[in-house]
Amino acid sequence: MSRAIFILILILGCLAPASRAIPGTEPASTNSSSADATLPDNLPARLRDKLAKLPPAERQKLLDRWLQLRSLPPEARKMLNKNYQKFRNMTPEQREELKKRLQQWQNMSAEQKKQLQENFERWKKLTPQEREELRKRHARRPTNDGETSPGSPRNPAAKAVPASVNLP
Repeated sequence: MSRAIFILILILGCLAPASRAIPGTEPASTNSSSADATLPDNLPARLRDKLAKLPPAERQKLLDRWLQLRSLPPEARKMLNKNYQKFRNMTPEQREELKKRLQQWQNMSAEQKKQLQENFERWKKLTPQEREELRKRHARRPTNDGETSPGSPRNPAAKAVPASVNLP
């Protein structure tokens, strides 16, 4: 998978609601007046300090995220950390572009997402020469207002190519 897709998955994971905790761990209580009331003993000191300063609802949300992250296999955690570092190293413009594309993805219907994923799989099977030919054929052409024309590779709102159309 590409770097942008991994970062997209990372961001989606951060935006998605936490669905479960690790069995045997106690989540922070949102009814507790003490920040350390039911925090797991294995929390890093930095996270424990941060949780102590948060309101109960935010504390619970952050703890749920941490527990969710800890439940992932080591390879997945390593990949997420690597992609998070890439995200941190992006320019503000690159981050905004990524956020914009994420929003476009979230606004797509399930059918549009499926078609986009199928197109991506087809793209991965192309040779470098076929990809270059497609890039040249569908080069971005600015419109009169300076925007990218629909159907260009950089316009995620562009119509997906039906599977019946043979790519070179």
